Amino acid sequence: MKKICRIALLSLFLITGFSGSVWADDMPQELPQPDPVLSEGRQPETSPETSPETSIDTASTPSIEALMLYSVQTGTLQNGLTIENIHDYIMDKNAYYTGYLLARAAHLVAAPKKKSYRKSALTALSEELDKISSSTIYNLPDDLPDGFDGVDGIFLLSYALSITGHADKAVALFEIHIEDAPFFKRAVIYQMLHLIGTRKARSLVQSGADDEDSNLTQLNTNLLAHRYYPYLHELDTYGSHLPQKKRNRRDLLKEAGKGCNKRATMAVYLLGFQNPSEDTEQANKELHLLRTLTNVQGHHCYYKRHFAVRSLALRSQENMTFWATLFRTEQDGWIRNIIAQIGWSHFGKGFSPVALDLLKEEPNQYVQWELMHGYYETHSGSYRDYWDIWYSPVLQFHLSYKSRGCCHDSLKPEDIDHIMTWLEDGNKPQDHAVYNHMIYNMAKDVKGKQLKRFLSLFNNHPQRNQNWWILSPLYAPESLPLLRYWATLEAPDQQNKQLQSMIEILENRNHHKNEKITRTCCEETEECLRSLITFDQNTIDIISNENEALAWLSSTKTSQNATPLDITFTDDLRLQADVYIGAYPSEIQQWGYSYGCWMRTDE
Repeated sequence: MKKICRIALLSLFLITGFSGSVWADDMPQELPQPDPVLSEGRQPETSPETSPETSIDTASTPSIEALMLYSVQTGTLQNGLTIENIHDYIMDKNAYYTGYLLARAAHLVAAPKKKSYRKSALTALSEELDKISSSTIYNLPDDLPDGFDGVDGIFLLSYALSITGHADKAVALFEIHIEDAPFFKRAVIYQMLHLIGTRKARSLVQSGADDEDSNLTQLNTNLLAHRYYPYLHELDTYGSHLPQKKRNRRDLLKEAGKGCNKRATMAVYLLGFQNPSEDTEQANKELHLLRTLTNVQGHHCYYKRHFAVRSLALRSQENMTFWATLFRTEQDGWIRNIIAQIGWSHFGKGFSPVALDLLKEEPNQYVQWELMHGYYETHSGSYRDYWDIWYSPVLQFHLSYKSRGCCHDSLKPEDIDHIMTWLEDGNKPQDHAVYNHMIYNMAKDVKGKQLKRFLSLFNNHPQRNQNWWILSPLYAPESLPLLRYWATLEAPDQQNKQLQSMIEILENRNHHKNEKITRTCCEETEECLRSLITFDQNTIDIISNENEALAWLSSTKTSQNATPLDITFTDDLRLQADVYIGAYPSEIQQWGYSYGCWMRTDE
């Protein structure tokens, strides 16, 4: 059993520009250039490589939960599954809750015109919305893909409603739930409205771009700029080109090879959702076709090929060389973006060196975000997985809205070393915004011997004085001598204010450890805990010009006020911590989060 823990005009242009059928044969426009607000994300476990010719479509007896999943994905009951089987499962009090969601969705697929089934699916969706939180996780049967959480449960039910002609009902339910909803719930709803893609759903996302919360404004702006293939409501319309009786794997394979038309395109889409086959020859033919279609470049039958890439990733892991080669030869930015998602989904941390190699040559900002953040998120949290290949949430959703109940750990020193070495060797993302955030994302975890190396890297920034904000996550008081000097330099007023504010925050930590703490936050985060820890600061270095700054940076001598501060969480909920303060090597402070804030537990 597996435990799974504004640019408004541009957006309007993109939405109207992509309003044609996703089944047309013309190549879409190049990717837009949104500049996401960057925050946090998530990561899968590293997976081993497999040969491009080695199928992981091995035969086995699928569980009823897996059969229900295949049935929902393909829009027709699979492998002899019956309505009676589904009904019995719903009544089984010992069944997986994940299976209950699958059963409600499969019930609707089996009889889409039955009013009671539609109401049951809507009720289940409403219940999921009522209880959703960023920490909702479920147990899964062994043959279901890892990573299913509350967001995926909402997507699954929305998908079933959409492909059976009830997308408007789901949108109406989302519209009701979005009023006065908590922050995370609104973010999920906007993401799902974008995936459904009806005129009403898109108008709600457009309204969300005016949300008072800046992160939600940015999320909705990026949602409007991102074209999902296909919108869920379109599957109901175009699915009619491939009736349910033609959705068995032999007919799908036959139809998928018939050229460039709606029926063939739909068949390629559905081939990604076939269960492992006992017929090895049939399975190999399917995978061979998908591999062949992924390698056909050009304008011809663009969407068929787009779906082939995703279907292949859902069916077979391939290896990193396969996906890296496909990425390098791919002319379309949207498909390169999908390949990057696939890489992180299948290989996790193991994809990092390949992603950095691809990043230095990638021309499109949108794809650069995916490659760059994939590194940070796979090394400090939870990121892409199978479910993301299926419905592909936009990057902004991953970065700003924690999910799957996972915390975000600090980057390990070796991870930071890897990024700094890569940058010091002359590599960097081609887009300046991505480059800035690549440096910014390291700042919060830089400490000890890495600090001056990091500050030297930033000191060489061609627009250093215009970007003091990049340093804002630093929690190293030993950087104060250089920061105070930089604060005397000419810079944009807003940047100067941000640097001064950062200096004040660090100086507020420069008092004796026994002085009374002035609480500035009570969040259950490492950053908040750090802001509450106090210690002595003595004589500090004075820097008055660039030469002195360079000498300070190149010196291996640690500033007299340097005070290393290490936090080690002692429980898996990250609510208990041992704190090591360099100024007091014999003392270990013990802290705990209770009654809504951090407090010392050893006094």
